[in-house]
Amino acid sequence: MEGIKKVYEFLEKAGTFYLATVEGDQPRVRPYGAMLFFEGKIYIMAFGHTNATRQIADNCKAEICAFKGQTLRIECKLVEDNRPEVGKALVDKMPVLKPALGENGENGVMYYLAEAKADFFNMMELAETITFYPPRTMKEKVLQAMREAGKPVSAGDVTKALGADRKEVDKAFAELKKEGAIVSPVRCKWAPAQ
Repeated sequence: MEGIKKVYEFLEKAGTFYLATVEGDQPRVRPYGAMLFFEGKIYIMAFGHTNATRQIADNCKAEICAFKGQTLRIECKLVEDNRPEVGKALVDKMPVLKPALGENGENGVMYYLAEAKADFFNMMELAETITFYPPRTMKEKVLQAMREAGKPVSAGDVTKALGADRKEVDKAFAELKKEGAIVSPVRCKWAPAQ
């Protein structure tokens, strides 16, 4: 989770970011500021029935750019997620949006960033690249936590990193072991097989 949180915190500090979409063969860019970190994913919000939402429906590939001492450029796909709990979480975080969005954000469209590559630049020099694919299942979350640890880890280490229920993590470990998706290079420690 560390990498995706770093990207989110940068966007939060920048305050305004610029979203680029495509309309036919013409790029379209506009400023945004509504963002949310929820269930391990970065979400952005667009007001419903706008050119932006129509463009994203036609082509979910987008780029986001922000500046705060460094430049951050994110290539991603935007995945629509209009569950009421996501909209409510944004309205709770940013109550100023409630009159326009409604009680549960029903007048907005929530998107999370998927298949994302975030590049941090110092002037023209690439300083760091972070990729993230928000996990959907506990197995995916466990594998992502292992990759981010960068070393073999125990189930307890993963449970702590995810803030998850130990029984769910143990179940995911058992399934991943059975599938051969994780290996134990050190006694009682595990890492992704690839």
